[in-house]
Amino acid sequence: MRDSLAAWGWRGLLAACLAWGIEVLLWTDLLARPLSEWLLRVAGYLLVASLLLDLAVRYRLRDLTDHMALLAIGGLSTGLLVAPQLAFADFPRTLVTRSLGAFTFLGFEMWALFLLLLGGATPRYQRIFLMVALLLGFFWGTWMRWTPEFGLLAQPVSPPIFLGVALFSFGLIVAISRLMARRAALSPEALRFDKISGLWFSLGLIALFLLRAAQGNLQTAPTLAVLGLIVVAWSALWFRRSASGTTTLMRLMPPQPTSLGLVVLGGLIFAGSVGLAYSLPLVGAANLNQLWVMELGFVLAGFAWFPVLAARTALDGVDQQLRKREL
Repeated sequence: MRDSLAAWGWRGLLAACLAWGIEVLLWTDLLARPLSEWLLRVAGYLLVASLLLDLAVRYRLRDLTDHMALLAIGGLSTGLLVAPQLAFADFPRTLVTRSLGAFTFLGFEMWALFLLLLGGATPRYQRIFLMVALLLGFFWGTWMRWTPEFGLLAQPVSPPIFLGVALFSFGLIVAISRLMARRAALSPEALRFDKISGLWFSLGLIALFLLRAAQGNLQTAPTLAVLGLIVVAWSALWFRRSASGTTTLMRLMPPQPTSLGLVVLGGLIFAGSVGLAYSLPLVGAANLNQLWVMELGFVLAGFAWFPVLAARTALDGVDQQLRKREL
């Protein structure tokens, strides 16, 4: 029972990281959403986080290729269950730019943040943590300064408000991670659903899917496209699974959380990077500046994610055959 409650605590932490990336860093009409929609989104993030952790343990994720397949499932599931209004607003364009682009790319970064919060005591993870704080801050400062002028945000938001929301919510995530690390150290296998809990989890996924469909947010073509891509990414995990070797979560359990001093330093770097990016003018031409580069990054991620995943999977397969001398 205790392990079960602890597992839900870790699932909730990952859900909070995903929500921070999608809701805060993309600022998707954050302050104007009704309570009913927030309840559905909280349930959606928790279901997506639970799915990702179950798959990570079940298929023994070890390397970048595994994580690319996992986070493709995460981004597509987020678009389907959490924010279909955004993901399918202009199908198929927004399927590429938002579900496979923004949601998958930011989901990948929030998964990395989750892992950094688990293993932040190692020097290598500490350096990565500070680098991520710098890059995310620059991205977010540029995004919040210029997207309102191009109609991508619902309304302009003053810097004290959006920066305060970001730092406060991130502080809560860090506090939860440190509390969980002290009281809820468990093996990765506890994050995998057994038959009974898996049945309840599946019913939750189906219920949220039906609610989104009843709202009229799930059209046939985009829904079938997303489900098909999820099956493709899932197949990559299936064929790459291994019964041996150390997995990513094994290396980080029990957690060794980031020190409080490093978290404060990361927060200062993030805030300073936001302020710097927010104060900069658009550098370059109208269609070639820092905001355009960030939008282009989402587009490239959407178009390239599955081709890169397929290429890496094929190369890894060839490498394994060469090691076995079966070619």
